[in-house]
Amino acid sequence: MANQENQNLKSLLDSFMQAVRPITERRAKRFQNLMGFVLDGQQWTASEVKERNGDETYTFNFSEDFVERFMARLFPRNPRTGVIEIGAKVYESDKDLKNKYNEAIMDCYAENSFITTLLEQGINYLVGGSGCFYFPKDPITKKIKIISLDPQMVYLGWRGNTLVQFAYDEYLGISASDVNSVPQVTILGKKRTTYWDLENVCVFENGEIVKQWKNEDGEIPFAWIPCMPKPRSHEGRSKIESLYDLDRAYNLAASDYAKRNAENTNPERVIFSDSLGAKDSDKFTRGRKQTHFLGKEDDMRNLELTSGQEVLDFLKMLDDRMKQKTGIVSSAGSVRAQVSGLSLASQYSDMLDLIGFMRIFWDEAFRKMNSAILQSHFTIGNFRTDPVYQSFIIQDSKAKVDEYGAMLDKDLISHRDAIDELRGVENADDKVQEILAEKKLFNSVLPPSNNQGNNFLNKK
Repeated sequence: MANQENQNLKSLLDSFMQAVRPITERRAKRFQNLMGFVLDGQQWTASEVKERNGDETYTFNFSEDFVERFMARLFPRNPRTGVIEIGAKVYESDKDLKNKYNEAIMDCYAENSFITTLLEQGINYLVGGSGCFYFPKDPITKKIKIISLDPQMVYLGWRGNTLVQFAYDEYLGISASDVNSVPQVTILGKKRTTYWDLENVCVFENGEIVKQWKNEDGEIPFAWIPCMPKPRSHEGRSKIESLYDLDRAYNLAASDYAKRNAENTNPERVIFSDSLGAKDSDKFTRGRKQTHFLGKEDDMRNLELTSGQEVLDFLKMLDDRMKQKTGIVSSAGSVRAQVSGLSLASQYSDMLDLIGFMRIFWDEAFRKMNSAILQSHFTIGNFRTDPVYQSFIIQDSKAKVDEYGAMLDKDLISHRDAIDELRGVENADDKVQEILAEKKLFNSVLPPSNNQGNNFLNKK
């Protein structure tokens, strides 16, 4: 019976992999091409380099600038501490339970060095078009493990918007026993495939089942994060593909312009003469008070190139178009004094809108992962959470505090809500208790009339 069940599972895996392998292979091909283009600067083909035959081949790589800029804004750091922070907003009426839920999520992030995984998947997302979270439960500790998978090695089976089949490949290398037992020419390293569906979990090594267990949760602990997918499609679209041709055109035009500049500083000389030969060309030099041996009808010219303004205009057009497509704002080195938050938000509105669309899929992935974390700790519950990010626009702290102070004075907002909105990554209830305890401490140390700090804390 067990052998028959194993055979059924093996057939199920084979049919699933056969159906979805073409999609995964296309995704992997796109990843490999664009990763080399962006991260390794492979933006010139071998034939182009050969054709240029020693001329300068500049690689400006705007695509890399795009990835770095958007990574810094998709997951911004805390401007006060310089640390990247991702929090969780838990929707739960019971305050004690809410704090426990929030603590469980943040502890899981810390235990799994989640920020590192986040940055790795962010690069996968921006360059290749897709990122992912994999968060299986440890069979011994029953805690959630957050594992960073390579989207190139992931196989997905969908029923509508629900993931019903999932597998990923990993290579295990070669052990000493493998070397001794297998002919050297056949050793390519062991391959392990982990397969999930809504009922079963299986681990295959070189096509044979080595582990098998039931999927007790009835869900696959995996979240797929596609970048701007087409309607009715789950495959993301890389933002780099829309920059690919523009980036290469900029490299070619800039390199050709550099060649023109080099030729213009050392121009070719042409002599028109019926009496002088090639051996006499060294008699003609540039500079003041030079003696030349030209006849009456002879002539000599330096073939200088015309102005390159049309090339510079073309380069500026390409640069502007790339920035328009990505929403990148060039503000480096600009001095901006007394700029309001509204003006700054307007300046970055294109980028804010793009990041807002991107975060729709990231937010859903966070919700699914956070729910799995809470289920592993508390088992029963209808868990609702949202991720909390730092704002990438530096806020005018004084204006913000004045705004919320006015709302508190008019009883339009609670202190908890004000802290929650101003310091979203922190736990508002804990912060309220901390402030109350600090006030109590100040009141017990010095009388209010002699304690300036205490008077400040008691101001409304």
